[in-house]
Amino acid sequence: MQLGPTNDSLNTSEIVRGLLNVSHKNAGDFRVVVPAELLAEQKRTQRIFDIVMVAIASISLLVGGIGIMNIMLASVLERTREIGVCRAIGARQSDIIRQFLIEAVLISFVGGVMGIAFGSGCRA
Repeated sequence: MQLGPTNDSLNTSEIVRGLLNVSHKNAGDFRVVVPAELLAEQKRTQRIFDIVMVAIASISLLVGGIGIMNIMLASVLERTREIGVCRAIGARQSDIIRQFLIEAVLISFVGGVMGIAFGSGCRA
């Protein structure tokens, strides 16, 4: 059975279910499939999947940020002699901060590019 393009498939499916229930005496031995219902269910599932993926990505970014912060803290603590030499030859505190900030941004950028490349490679 096919419906015309102007008919409401959900209302028609309820009518067909009612008729089949009457003729089969509520045996439940049939199934009426409406593509609109399947599409709505698929959209709900996709929405939930998108929310979960955003949550996972947010947690990953937070953990990555904490990791970079710890690496840069260890880098500063290990490089106190280098910082002292730079200060002795005339580097200002802002110059040293800028150096470490540039290093942190480069680490983040390279890690992000590697993550995008890895993700694209896994998706293909």
